[in-house]
Amino acid sequence: MSAPTFFVHPPKSGGSTVISFFDLNKGKDQFVVFEWDREGWDRCRARLLETGIGGGHQPYGIHRSLKTPLAYCTILRDPLARQISHYRYALNGKNGEVARGASVSATEALVRRGALSLDEG
Repeated sequence: MSAPTFFVHPPKSGGSTVISFFDLNKGKDQFVVFEWDREGWDRCRARLLETGIGGGHQPYGIHRSLKTPLAYCTILRDPLARQISHYRYALNGKNGEVARGASVSATEALVRRGALSLDEG
């Protein structure tokens, strides 16, 4: 039996599209979404082993917590386009609904403090 596939989902990097891809190719509702603060976290491991696909906003290394080998996959995005998208998301919220307390990324925080310039070559 091969190791389950775990999608490491960097925020604002097309995760919904990737999950749709898994739904189309592996079957609807087979993808196990891992969220630490969600009830039922303890059942996610068993479901991942059953379906063979899952992931979430988790870092590489979750195989140690799950105590099982994983085949990792992710999707990367142009860093500047991702920052602009994150800024707009924090400003306007998902689908135009502003969420209070939306955080900014570490890179954006450096730009705001003047510690990093996007104009530097």
